[in-house]
Amino acid sequence: MRNSFPDIRVIFVATFAFSSSCAYTAVDWKNHVALRSIGSQLAPSHVTNEEIEDAKIRENKDKVAISLDAVFFRNLPRLGNASVVFGVSIEGIRADGKPFKAALDIRKGVGPHAFLSFNNIVAIEPFRYSGQNIRFSLQFHAVPPKNVPNVTDEFARWNKPCFRPPESADEGADFYERVIEKVDHADWKYSFTFVSADRPFVERPNLLLTAGRHVLIILPPSDASGFQRTTELSLPKRLRMRGVRLFDLERGTEYTDTPYIVINLTRLKRGESALNSPTSVVLVRPHSEGGSVEK
Repeated sequence: MRNSFPDIRVIFVATFAFSSSCAYTAVDWKNHVALRSIGSQLAPSHVTNEEIEDAKIRENKDKVAISLDAVFFRNLPRLGNASVVFGVSIEGIRADGKPFKAALDIRKGVGPHAFLSFNNIVAIEPFRYSGQNIRFSLQFHAVPPKNVPNVTDEFARWNKPCFRPPESADEGADFYERVIEKVDHADWKYSFTFVSADRPFVERPNLLLTAGRHVLIILPPSDASGFQRTTELSLPKRLRMRGVRLFDLERGTEYTDTPYIVINLTRLKRGESALNSPTSVVLVRPHSEGGSVEK
């Protein structure tokens, strides 16, 4: 079996501090480091061979519940400090082949680097995993200033449910299309895919669909300015989970150097519910919180 420890690669994270007067710099985020945090474990770690075997979600046998717990982005291309509609599309969870799609909130970036921060965003009720690749697409759409009041009213009128069953998500898709009609063409998205852990060989084990908390730390390209060198193996040493968000032990503050995503996958065997599974978290009504304020 493939060695579970990744090759040591040089990556880039933000320098200790930025001047609040610096110009907005757009970063085209493309790649991420995938870490795991299982049960009460607060320190994210790299995937291991034992985890792949013990926590894998089996095709056509296990049910899985999905909760998108936290999304933090900054310095998004083309969006700047505009008001932004945040939406999500998830492929591979519905038996009819349609993607789950929903518009989730409108928010304005905070600070010179336009921080966008969302907590406890959406939860998908348990469904039987069919073995398809599960692809997430996080979408950010700029809203023209004249349309911000109308879009804000749309979100205020729509009562977002705590659970979104994948087979009854058409209402969410209709709302998404209705909101997108009112936004600008300037948009940006970040996509990633989980593949079945039952496959005999996968080039990158961090892409496997396993139960637990998945922490995706997104990396800037090597030519991005204002970032210092570090190693991929150093990230688990400086980061801890606090609730659904990442905390930076070196600085004693929330981690905001680069974007990150926290997704919880709860595996359910026969007779289990989403709230008594040992890998589950309590699923709460989706909402967003204000963007983090830069120090």
